Amino acid sequence: MLHLGLAIGVDRVVAVEVRHGPTGLRPRRVHRYDLTAGPAGGAWPELRDALERLEAAIGGRAVASVALLGDLARTKVVSLPPVPRHEQRQLIARNASRYFLDLPQRVVADVAPLERARRGAPARVMAACAEAAVVDAVIGALADAKLAWTSLTTASPAVLAGALALVPVLRRTSSVLAIHSRGWCEGIAVQRGRPSAVIAWSPAEPEAIADLAAGLADAAFGGVGSTHRHPVVLVSDAGREEALAAWQASGTLGPLAPRVLAALEPAALAAFGATLTCFRTPQLLPEVMRPVTRRHELRRALVLAGAAALVVLLAGAAHLWGLNRELAAVRAARAAEAANVREALALQRDLNALQERLVAIGVAENSGRPWTAVLASLARSLPDSAYLVSFSADSGALRLDGVASGAASVAQALQRSSVLRDVTLVTAFRQGGTDDNERFALTMNVSADGAPPERDGKEAP
Repeated sequence: MLHLGLAIGVDRVVAVEVRHGPTGLRPRRVHRYDLTAGPAGGAWPELRDALERLEAAIGGRAVASVALLGDLARTKVVSLPPVPRHEQRQLIARNASRYFLDLPQRVVADVAPLERARRGAPARVMAACAEAAVVDAVIGALADAKLAWTSLTTASPAVLAGALALVPVLRRTSSVLAIHSRGWCEGIAVQRGRPSAVIAWSPAEPEAIADLAAGLADAAFGGVGSTHRHPVVLVSDAGREEALAAWQASGTLGPLAPRVLAALEPAALAAFGATLTCFRTPQLLPEVMRPVTRRHELRRALVLAGAAALVVLLAGAAHLWGLNRELAAVRAARAAEAANVREALALQRDLNALQERLVAIGVAENSGRPWTAVLASLARSLPDSAYLVSFSADSGALRLDGVASGAASVAQALQRSSVLRDVTLVTAFRQGGTDDNERFALTMNVSADGAPPERDGKEAP
């Protein structure tokens, strides 16, 4: 659905089609319709006809945000007692002639706070006021043309919102917006994006408006020559070159003026800004419509909150889905590596067992007896006539069973060995038959280091 900004004055209707761009809402096509007659008796047939032609021109459904130009509505920055907003609105409506000139008794008014309320301190607000018959005529024309609309405000905050959107540097400086249009001349002093004063001027030429804007800058920001420190920006119906020439002739050209002059005329800028202000500005609505508007605002807030919650849930679901996908990928990778891991663990266990065996073998080799040397010495020491039948060892003790021609000679021969000691003949008996050999059994100990045993200084016989 198209978002449409409408600026309605006594003699014209200006509509701006607004679309989303890379940096937010931006104005696109501009439609202009001249009016020859104003509202009468709470009705405005010519405005209705212009809105119907507008709907035919845009060729589709649209939702409008409306701003009443300075010849239909008034805006002012005032200080009010720190009471609720509806009481401030009633205060402005009852005392409209005190705050605004040339207004009848029956008016529609509203306020919008400009700063956070402080306990016991006056509240600075932007107050807006319009004749009730004019508001009824505009709302009736919108209804007759079957054009949906969301807000109805004045042109001053709308122009400021449009200028801030087109020239963001104005949010960081103090400046004066000088509006020069047919039947509508106004100055808005702006401090860091917020209005500090709104002054309506009598229609005048651009060079006279330049002087009035310079005076407003001096009054709002203090000191003569404030225009050299705080730029004065002209928004004019006149052509760019004509307005610049008149502005330069006044000698008070602000450094930001060419950028604003190249954008939109005041009415188109107000129409564009009306789409940006929404409900943050004074709303010129009859009292009978305010409960409906509050319900609409509440419904809109609930819809936005629901949409935000849905977006959060969708974002959480998408994040969870992504996490599940990553978890599934990790599990698949782990399953693919599980066989390799099991094989590596088995090889590690085998390697550890082999290392333990090698260590045990090394310990056994280092702590065991040199049996090769013992057997070699035993073989050298045995007489040629003797042979062994059995051999047993228990730690360092040996037992030999064998056969020899003389068992005593075998014991004596073994006692001379360098690695044997404590040789003892256990048994010796002669075998029967034709064989004269003796069967013997010997026990002995093996020297721990293989050295010959000590014999108390005597040699064995």
